[in-house]
Amino acid sequence: MTEYNEKKHMRMFRKEAREEGLKEGREEGLKEGRNHLIKTMLQNGASPEHLSEITGLPLSEINVISQNEENRFDLLQEARGKRKRR
Repeated sequence: MTEYNEKKHMRMFRKEAREEGLKEGREEGLKEGRNHLIKTMLQNGASPEHLSEITGLPLSEINVISQNEENRFDLLQEARGKRKRR
């Protein structure tokens, strides 16, 4: 009887953990997609103020997303430069 309850409990625990993982994955995916869209729109000339209005995100968050893209680009350029020197 105890073994049955343990198995049942473990199945419930795994199910809850899986559901939580899926929820977190969806949320992260949505955030990545939103950030990608914002970066693309900024590269195509949209103003941070306009994107803030459209998305409802604070201007400071739009600027952080923009800065992260610029930093990523700098790191890629730096890495490519190092590879060429080798």
